Amino acid sequence: KNKDSGLQNFQHSDAWVRCCEILQDISPQAYEMLAKHISMPRIRTLRIKRAHQVPFPMDICEHTFNLVAEQLQLLGFSGPVCLSCDDSKLLAAYRLSWSDEDQTHYLVGGMEGPLRVADPNQVKAVLDDSRSKKQKG
Repeated sequence: KNKDSGLQNFQHSDAWVRCCEILQDISPQAYEMLAKHISMPRIRTLRIKRAHQVPFPMDICEHTFNLVAEQLQLLGFSGPVCLSCDDSKLLAAYRLSWSDEDQTHYLVGGMEGPLRVADPNQVKAVLDDSRSKKQKG
């Protein structure tokens, strides 16, 4: 019998899954080493669960702070928190983002906030072109 068989539908507690997510974020190598010896969700399972979580809003707004407070409460953290933004590489971070709420694409990463995009393929082509010019120059 294969030693990995039988664990495909094993249900882990929410607290254990959260602990595994944190460990995998901090050190994927340590996570993989431990997973060989104790029952832990596969990395693919963690990624699927993370993809189904509600993303943070594109703007810093009241809803953003509520989501942060909710995450801190889940972690059991009650200490001070600081919100900051390092915009030193802001222009290098332009990317397209899909909004399920508005059913449209936005260009995010600029100082002016998210910009609604009419043609995401055209914007992607412009971004790819500018990145290739930066790499050549």
